[in-house]
Amino acid sequence: MTVMAIIEPLGPERKYMATGRERRENRSAEHYADGVVIDVEPPVESAPVPVSVSGKIGDSWALDVPLTLFVERELDGWYVISDEQFHMYGDGATFREALEDYLSTLIDQHRFLSREAQTNPMAVEHWQHMQKHLRQIPA
Repeated sequence: MTVMAIIEPLGPERKYMATGRERRENRSAEHYADGVVIDVEPPVESAPVPVSVSGKIGDSWALDVPLTLFVERELDGWYVISDEQFHMYGDGATFREALEDYLSTLIDQHRFLSREAQTNPMAVEHWQHMQKHLRQIPA
């Protein structure tokens, strides 16, 4: 999946952001307006690092409203990315793998709720809530 979303660390955790191999600190969101994805490398077993993600995801999806995600690293160095909005998570050996896993899970949930909302009235509210953040871009 090609991720063109804008990822921006929030708060004092900004010190963990990097682009490629070069560390950068205290950059503004405008610096990333070109859609560059940054890496977030929190220390192993640290408190979760909040990041904001928005923009294009893959070829046919977009996050229109910034979504706050939390990046953690386990003892084995594995990355876990989760949210408090939809209660989803993704994991991977690298930040990018974990982000792609998270976004794939989010898209799969959107597709599921889209189908489920057609026959299950209880799913309609969840799907409408998700549509406020994530939408499919027409081909």
